[in-house]
Amino acid sequence: MRIPLAVLIDAENISSALYDGLRATVESLGAPIVWQLHGDFFSWPHPGWQEIAQRDGIDMRHQFHAGKNSSDMAMTIAAMDLLHAGRIKGFCLVSSDNDFAPLARRLRTDNVAVYGFGAEKAGVAFRQACNAFHVLVPPAPLLPAAVERGLDQLDIRRLHELLHSVCRESGTHGRVLTATAASYIKANAPDLAARVGGAGKFLKALKALDLVAIHEEGPQRFISVKFNKLAVVSKA
Repeated sequence: MRIPLAVLIDAENISSALYDGLRATVESLGAPIVWQLHGDFFSWPHPGWQEIAQRDGIDMRHQFHAGKNSSDMAMTIAAMDLLHAGRIKGFCLVSSDNDFAPLARRLRTDNVAVYGFGAEKAGVAFRQACNAFHVLVPPAPLLPAAVERGLDQLDIRRLHELLHSVCRESGTHGRVLTATAASYIKANAPDLAARVGGAGKFLKALKALDLVAIHEEGPQRFISVKFNKLAVVSKA
């Protein structure tokens, strides 16, 4: 049985561009049943995090700046409340701030796993206080083909996931007919389909975006999905 996890994100310290790699790794560690995003969302709106929170159902915990570490303290209180509720068996603390080292050590005294996530700059004290620390690597820059079509990182992620879905649902051995993939994208994400392009433009666009490999079998063209390069997590 996968252990229930709580994911607490310091939105004032971690960029929303690192979310893809974070989510993939968290889901490999256990079952995240609590996602919280802590920060001042009025003075500093964090539009990237707000969009992700709305889309993926992350609980936004606003904290007005009453001092330098207002959000850090609110996140610490939230962690202790969750610990004492007894349902959570592992914590993912997402920040590069050394101030969370005491919290990590305290949580571990109750025999729960603590996984740290942060940028390369994260301090040694916080890294060592966790059972394991994962370095969040910034996503690769958008390709010119994405910029030309008005696609951002979230659009590319959605497109990548839809391609995986159509290959899984309608493909054979991870491959699907190009026409089938085009129809699936149009039916499930018409906004993306309009920007990617239909008919003869579809395959050309996917190739330019470096999302698929092309396989020709006689007159038929199949595609398979390439590995997602948008975000990477490495273990410290």
